Amino acid sequence: MRYITAQYITAQYITAQYITAQYPNLISDALFDLCDLLHSANCTERVVALLQSMIEFNLYRPVQLESASHKISVEKFQEFYETG
Repeated sequence: MRYITAQYITAQYITAQYITAQYPNLISDALFDLCDLLHSANCTERVVALLQSMIEFNLYRPVQLESASHKISVEKFQEFYETG
């Protein structure tokens, strides 16, 4: 995993597009590190729920939400996930 160095930590240069372009695996690495931490703390059910929700959000999103903004997609997914 690559780390963001101090030379890039200036507010006018850090954007979501920059981070995604420079560190494409940053989110997945952080997710799997969190899962590893939770698993070592005997929170296996939380690990399964976290991975399941990420898979469902990214791979099984309804067609109506394909063109929706990320914020709207997250809100609709949260409603769906909380209703069970």
